[in-house]
Amino acid sequence: MLDSHFDTTLKIMINLAVKKQEEQSSESLAKSLGTNPAFVRKIMAKLSRAGLIQTKRGQAGGVSLLKNPKDISLRDIYLAANDRGSTIETKKTKSDCNVSCSAQNILLKLSSRLESAHLLILSRIKLSHLTKDIQYEK
Repeated sequence: MLDSHFDTTLKIMINLAVKKQEEQSSESLAKSLGTNPAFVRKIMAKLSRAGLIQTKRGQAGGVSLLKNPKDISLRDIYLAANDRGSTIETKKTKSDCNVSCSAQNILLKLSSRLESAHLLILSRIKLSHLTKDIQYEK
């Protein structure tokens, strides 16, 4: 299931794709997203580990995409942002009821199927597709 980290991560990646000629700082990205620069740096670290962006430290530093936006799928971005998995959390049932005891396995199977389906959909959408939808003021 999609979470808020994916939302912010996707906005960062779209920003980098649209402004691909210029390196962005965590401060400028945070300002444009209305969030904290430390949170942006945390996300950028994940994106860097996933091989999607490169970062340069220092006054002349910044962040830029490592790949062409047409070569980056939303699945790549989602997996970089979501390093903990996205399964449905269930509590162990302390019951003698077969239905209650089986519900945990049923929910885990359902969660796995939902995750597979949404990863398949995300793999078909490229970052470049989203940059086409950016609306600029005239």
